[in-house]
Amino acid sequence: MPGKKVLIVDNSLFMRVALSSVLRRLKFEVAGTAKNSVEAYHQCCDCNPDIVLMDMSMANREDFALVQGIVDRDPAASVILKISEN
Repeated sequence: MPGKKVLIVDNSLFMRVALSSVLRRLKFEVAGTAKNSVEAYHQCCDCNPDIVLMDMSMANREDFALVQGIVDRDPAASVILKISEN
């Protein structure tokens, strides 16, 4: 998987920075970060990530629509949903 382009979607700046750092050390290309589903959709259109790592603790209708939009736009893209406790 190293070398794959990853888009990180999380409403927490701390988590976006931390995940970016870890993924870069593991040789992934961080194609972008987004704090909400609107930013994430635009980033997906701009950078065509191979993997979207998305925080579902902020889940709402737009987030579920984003997952569907990503898959509709690029069936080969992988969407990884993470859930974190505060």
